[in-house]
Amino acid sequence: MNIEQNYLRRSYRINLPAKVSINKNSYHIKDWSFLGFRIELNNDDIKTNETYSISFELPFVNFNMSFTAKAICKWKRENEAGFEFEELSDDIKLLMKEYVEAFVEGRLQEENGLLKIANGLEIPISTDIPISEEEEQFLNKKLMRNIFIVFIFIIIAAAIGYIIYLNRHSVYSEEAFISGKTFYIKSTAQGKIQNLNISLLHKIYKNDLIATISDKEIDKQINNIKENIFNTKKSVNNLKNLLSQQKKDIDKKYFQKIKKIKLLKNNIKILIKNKENLLNQLKKQYKLGIVHITDIQKLKNDIINLKNQLKLINYPIKDYSSLIQLKNMILNQKKYLLSLNENLSNLKLQKKYFYIYSPVNGKIVNIYTKKGEFINKNTLIASIEIDTKGYAIARYTFKDATKISIGDKADIYIPANGKTYKGSVSAIGKNAIRSNSIFNESNIYSQKDVPVKIKILNNNHLSDGIFAQVEIDIK
Repeated sequence: MNIEQNYLRRSYRINLPAKVSINKNSYHIKDWSFLGFRIELNNDDIKTNETYSISFELPFVNFNMSFTAKAICKWKRENEAGFEFEELSDDIKLLMKEYVEAFVEGRLQEENGLLKIANGLEIPISTDIPISEEEEQFLNKKLMRNIFIVFIFIIIAAAIGYIIYLNRHSVYSEEAFISGKTFYIKSTAQGKIQNLNISLLHKIYKNDLIATISDKEIDKQINNIKENIFNTKKSVNNLKNLLSQQKKDIDKKYFQKIKKIKLLKNNIKILIKNKENLLNQLKKQYKLGIVHITDIQKLKNDIINLKNQLKLINYPIKDYSSLIQLKNMILNQKKYLLSLNENLSNLKLQKKYFYIYSPVNGKIVNIYTKKGEFINKNTLIASIEIDTKGYAIARYTFKDATKISIGDKADIYIPANGKTYKGSVSAIGKNAIRSNSIFNESNIYSQKDVPVKIKILNNNHLSDGIFAQVEIDIK
């Protein structure tokens, strides 16, 4: 017996003699079971995914037992093809089962027994001549030896099949689905739908506004901050005006002091000059003997005192110390204004997520919410059908995934329509996962199995979520 080797086989197949007729052509069967069979080809016109009426023959010694059925070609290579029976009756399955048992027990040469098998009866082969005890022991030993040989043959065949399985040139996944045709729009914030600017089956383009979300709390915060900014700016302006006015008052008082000092200095200078003139006259009168020397000395002392007094009179320095507190208040208000503007910018940045735009071109196929409805973040809003060929997401064991490379060719079989599509591996592992998918690819394929993304090359009509089976040709 042979363990199945092809990915489409779901049971053990045997390589006992059998023939099949398809389109009036007879083919040699390489192996078969009640689920299907594999035949040899020679450039025959057999098409995959097509159903054929077949005649299946089981050869006996003096006759052939045959039955008719329908079978679909699941795969085809250069010199062989694999078929699956659409449906077999219980009688046909019993016939096939009894044929195998008859081969194992060596009853294929007993015509009488084979006729009973063909009739679906479980009647033992009758014998008119009794056998001796020695003959019975001999036959029992021979039977046990034959069973042992068949058992060893099964183990060897299983081992060979397993080795071939490990060294096969393709890897197969029965757990795959179509994705990439639909883009799902999710809410970027929590709030109430204020505007919904889409309708079913209408075209939409990239950066078109899909929805506006309103959040009263964040709107209230923005309005409060704007009001605080306005009041703070007004306060800063008032403080600046007050500072300017106080500075003017200080300058005015300063100039008034300067003016008084200048006037005082001028008066002292005039007085000194007058006294110096008087001193000159006294000196002349002294020479004439009119005045005493003490009068001259006294006048000189007066002039010296006036000059010293003039030197002691200095201009005052402007004193702005009274304005320091006011300046600090303005500085603090400006810092507060900066923090308000920063908070406002952050809130506006958050507010940006309340405007949801389309990231792709396409057609609206579903709307999951409505105007006035309160939604949470990541709530599904709408789905957009994208004009693309899409791709298949398949699961593989880590061992099989290590054999796959980007660009490997693949066959994508869709059981729903019975068709096979060509594909090419475009991503392996986490790069094959799309977070936007409604099927939550991220959760499904974040397990031990490795996700593989296969781009579909020759179709753009498959919808998301359709079940698929994928075979990848590895190099």
